[in-house]
Amino acid sequence: LILVIVLVIAFSGGGNSGSSGGGDDAGTADGGSSVAQVDPDQRLLEEMQKQYNSKDALSLDQVRQYYQQAREHKDKEGFKAMQTSWSKALREKALAGASADDLADIALMLDDDKYPEGRELLDQAWKALKNAKKATREVTTTDDEGHSRKTFVVNKKFSDIVTRLGWKPYTYPAEMNNYVEYEVEGAQEFSSYFYRDVDDTFRDVELYPPEIVKKLETMQSAAEENWKKLEKKDKEDGFALKARKAWIRFKHAQGGGKVNREKGQRSFSAKAMERESESFDKIWTYTYWKPFMVYVEKPIGQDELDEAFLESLASKAALLKHEYDWFDKNMIQEFSLQRQKPKGYAEQAEREGWPLEIIVLKDRETFEKFCTDTMGQPMPGARAFYSPLEERVMTYDDTSDSSADTAWFNESVLIHETFHMLSDFYHANPIFDMEELQRHPSYTSILVQEGLTESVSGFAREGTGAGATYEFMQVNHLRLRSFKNVYELLKNNTLFRIRDLIQVRNYGQAQEVAFDRAKDLKINPMWAAGNALGIYYPTACQAATFFQHYKKNGKYVYRDKWWKLIGMDYKGELVMSSYRDNKGIAKFKEIFGIKDDADWDALDKEWLDYIMDLKPEDVGKDAGGQVEGPEKSITPAPIDPPQDPAPDKGLGQEAPDAALPGRDED
Repeated sequence: LILVIVLVIAFSGGGNSGSSGGGDDAGTADGGSSVAQVDPDQRLLEEMQKQYNSKDALSLDQVRQYYQQAREHKDKEGFKAMQTSWSKALREKALAGASADDLADIALMLDDDKYPEGRELLDQAWKALKNAKKATREVTTTDDEGHSRKTFVVNKKFSDIVTRLGWKPYTYPAEMNNYVEYEVEGAQEFSSYFYRDVDDTFRDVELYPPEIVKKLETMQSAAEENWKKLEKKDKEDGFALKARKAWIRFKHAQGGGKVNREKGQRSFSAKAMERESESFDKIWTYTYWKPFMVYVEKPIGQDELDEAFLESLASKAALLKHEYDWFDKNMIQEFSLQRQKPKGYAEQAEREGWPLEIIVLKDRETFEKFCTDTMGQPMPGARAFYSPLEERVMTYDDTSDSSADTAWFNESVLIHETFHMLSDFYHANPIFDMEELQRHPSYTSILVQEGLTESVSGFAREGTGAGATYEFMQVNHLRLRSFKNVYELLKNNTLFRIRDLIQVRNYGQAQEVAFDRAKDLKINPMWAAGNALGIYYPTACQAATFFQHYKKNGKYVYRDKWWKLIGMDYKGELVMSSYRDNKGIAKFKEIFGIKDDADWDALDKEWLDYIMDLKPEDVGKDAGGQVEGPEKSITPAPIDPPQDPAPDKGLGQEAPDAALPGRDED
């Protein structure tokens, strides 16, 4: 338009060349002066204003062009205000449907120019790029060996936008994986939030909104503090981390409520515990006493264990610590024993210090139900038992039915069952399954298996609670009292002589031997067989006590012989092929120098003379509430033989029940 006007004026001047010179010169001079005064910037500004008034009809690109023209002339009068006006129009056009890339470009441009509309559009732009899947782009690279790999490259435009919005870099801490593995409080919550709640795009670009970074850092700090507490505890006791790992294995090993009675196993899941409305952590907690791991069932409705029970646990901790130290010194170190369980993992377990497990159920009723579930019948009066198939000691919170009268007995039982567990884990010939248990024993005789264990369970304690100290292999006063009661009942005779004790390799054989021995004593064989186990245990205990403590002329007569037999048994030098294998009997006779019945009789005399001189101390009551009398172990029945015993009647000689390492007579 300007060009047309200029041309018109120019041509008009040429047409008047014939006019008077003065007038023509003046006119030309006036016309030339008028054209020179036209300001292109002014006319551009006027045009922009005119177009701005009809901005709604313009396209996004047109609005952006006018904004950019105003931007280029911003230092000239009027253009800065025009730029501001066009920035608002550009914002409206961008929000009205610009592509993700256009929106991002406009947002960055306006933000560069310090317009508030830019900040607003930045927040919209990153979302648009994310939704358009343009925050990153996939790139395929090929290495020298021809292997291709796809990676994501961050869109620089996206990175620029979110950086301006204050997003910060954050990297998932590598150590958090360790915290999660140990189930440190707060670690799983952090991990779940990071991987589940935080947008994938944030993780892809490794940039996060400040409020998310703040939350992540707060959660990370909480998990780190809890880890430091666990780590500090581990530095103090050298066991906290191992115990934590054991707890996690225990928790994740529990499936449903299915019972496998053939294997003597049952789950400890919420379903199995008949507490399905509660989570596993609401039902169970744990404590530990190196190297023992103790899983404790919480009472229903209680998040914390009561003070009395905690004191009871502290006392048991001291006891078991002393017992393990004793076993380590006198058995593991003395005989160079190696851990044998769990099957297939024994070396790893020894290397990593896997704990030995004890489960404490909430009450007697729950304990008896577990016994019934796994063995088909309860164990009346039992406080605990060790299951070689479960590979753990089972007991219960006995604070409700305990008293000062039963304290010694309760501790003795715990010592007994824990000794079985330690022996089973370190004996060279452990039993791993029921089928194997039915074929052959681990030990050469029940005398070694139970007699040794009962003698170790005789203890003396100094102090109480966590500060108590213990000595083992002292007189087992309850077993001594029971033995003397039966000895008196049998008119100064013992149902089992030492030669009889070593013949018993399972509980069925105890009944056989008692049945045959009853004929010599002229007592009722059925009574003897029925009470065989109740009599065998205290008798075997006295034999082991005799071997350990009997002196002649100031010297121990049989201690070294006894420990030689124990060592050969535990080291696996006397492998029993069946329950009828006599190699244990032969080795006993060889070590103790037994050649004939006269030698046996002499040994029995020394034994009984020594034992009958011992005086049982009053250490309280046993599980049956008895202090005196044979009622605990002996079934009331006629002891005298029947008038006409049938010669073909007696105990069956078929395959006997296997001897489980536990206190089944309890």
